[in-house]
Amino acid sequence: MILLTAAIACFALCGVIAAFLQWASMRGQLRQMQNQTELNRQEAVALQQAVVRIQGPDFVLESPMSKPALVIGLRNEGIAVATKVGFQGALTWKDEPRHVSVGQPTPINIEVPAMPQGDKGARGYTLTIPELTLDELKMIRRSTKNRTIELRGVLTYVNGFDQLFPEEICKIYFAPALGDPAYAGWVDCEQYPAKVKWWDNYEREQQKAQRPN
Repeated sequence: MILLTAAIACFALCGVIAAFLQWASMRGQLRQMQNQTELNRQEAVALQQAVVRIQGPDFVLESPMSKPALVIGLRNEGIAVATKVGFQGALTWKDEPRHVSVGQPTPINIEVPAMPQGDKGARGYTLTIPELTLDELKMIRRSTKNRTIELRGVLTYVNGFDQLFPEEICKIYFAPALGDPAYAGWVDCEQYPAKVKWWDNYEREQQKAQRPN
């Protein structure tokens, strides 16, 4: 009788152990499935999410008699539709070479409820800048040695998968006194000091070369 009881108890214990091992195995498989599902979702987001870029601003004349203006472009380079697209920032005059702000900034507030993919999502926004006359525009296009313009702000959008993306934008207009538009344009703010230093070194070398021996 004792042996029978012990056998029954042993059999029950083995059943409990087998059930526990089965449960642990199922739990491990479930965790692997969850990890794989999350990985698949991350891959889908990476491949299909909306990616909004701010395109290089450019100065334009809306008509021969109008004031110069600045066109800022936004474009969705991803696949999903971007929503709640916005750019909040300002355009600021900078006196050079001190690089200090002068005058009142021109505020920028762009809001787009939805932006589809590619060319269908491309948007251009024209901003008139106070104090930017045609003469001023010609001056900074020739050289930004005395004055330039800084564009600074934050671009935000929802990428189509309920994820909000903020991106800080900072660009400065740079034009060395070469009279060649190929060297003029907007550069990232962190690159601007290197551009100015490059131009200063270039001018010094030119002055040395022109000195009589």
